[in-house]
Amino acid sequence: PDRDLARRALDGVGTVIALDQFRTGSVERADVVLPTAGYAECTGTTTNLEGRVSTVSAQVTPPGTARSDWMVAAALGRAPAGGDDPAGGAARGGIVLEGFPPPEDLGPVGAHLASEEFSWCSGRVLFSAGAELAVVGEPRLIEVVRSRPVASPAAMLSAVVPGALVPAEATQSTGGGAVARFADAFDAGSLDESAEVQAAETSCLVVTDDADMEAGLVAALRGRDVRCRAERIAVGGFDAARTTLRTVVADGGEVDAVVLAVGFGRAPEGAADGPSWRRLLDDHDGLPARLLADAAWMRAVADHGAEAAHPVRFIGLVDATTPGGKSRAQAATQLSRAARGATDDRVSAAIISVETADPADHSAAAALVAHLVVGADTEALSGAELCVGDGWIGLRSHPAPTATVNYGGPEIPGWLDDALEALVGEAGTTRS
Repeated sequence: PDRDLARRALDGVGTVIALDQFRTGSVERADVVLPTAGYAECTGTTTNLEGRVSTVSAQVTPPGTARSDWMVAAALGRAPAGGDDPAGGAARGGIVLEGFPPPEDLGPVGAHLASEEFSWCSGRVLFSAGAELAVVGEPRLIEVVRSRPVASPAAMLSAVVPGALVPAEATQSTGGGAVARFADAFDAGSLDESAEVQAAETSCLVVTDDADMEAGLVAALRGRDVRCRAERIAVGGFDAARTTLRTVVADGGEVDAVVLAVGFGRAPEGAADGPSWRRLLDDHDGLPARLLADAAWMRAVADHGAEAAHPVRFIGLVDATTPGGKSRAQAATQLSRAARGATDDRVSAAIISVETADPADHSAAAALVAHLVVGADTEALSGAELCVGDGWIGLRSHPAPTATVNYGGPEIPGWLDDALEALVGEAGTTRS
């Protein structure tokens, strides 16, 4: 190859993006480097110089953030052309990195936020871009609907999911506040089957480590004419999830949905007494393994959807009756929000935070799962945090900035804390 020609070609373009597995000469000259998966880490086909097509199957998981070439190309294709981002950097979570000030301008606000005098604001999430501070609001309930007693959970859900939860997820606000919307939904005894999208036979894989949860989920799904297959497993990693899903498909045919419900009925870790902070830490013991299981199954479903070019729905149930469980539900929800965008809309994913141990409420959670497996509105709830409480189901908002303070920076004005206290004081955070 003509190395000089390649060097001159690279020098003659504006921006060079390198996709590679190793630090090569072209990578050294690139403006942006994106890691890609190797031959044994990809699933798909290859075509040789003679035009022969061969299939390849991933044998190991790509390390770190490495992705298949086609996934990187698809992500680049979704990026706005010419760097024009009308959504204000939405592809990067709303953050425009090019607009950040230099590190020396970030130092004063960083030092102030870490100082003892600012400890009054402990427990709040703040985002700093140097000359601006944003208060990030925690997820909050924006729709709550009675789940018991109702004449027919399926009929009730066919009314309130598209009528309340879907628009609330889209706007991140309630649609109520005027005329009561669902006066008849709780007494309706028949299901509007036009709200269902299932094929002639919908197949669902239920993955759980709890016999009672499995029985409730299978009963609810079969009540909606879903063909169920159940796998009783312990918490596992990426290889275990991928192998289990492939085996189920090979033995019983394609699956249209995967329901994951692991970790229910777990006794809190650690001693029941002691300082509150110690109990909180003890309750989070073992959380990484459960988060790994959530991520592993979402990844397995995403990979399968890509390999089979088949749409798949993922519904995860999380036991959120403890602080550790609530942390897991929030983390799993954040993972689910990448599902549609990372899979070209083949996979939709939703998390249900189960915040009660009452078996009657677990039945409501199972009915909600069954609705999400067959409902026409599931894609609109991909990335949503649904929740089940004591006699109700609901929807939580996404964490998002609720207010900002612009002060020009980098010097910290004397009124900054007063302004922040006014912004967050209503939530119970005030200076002593």
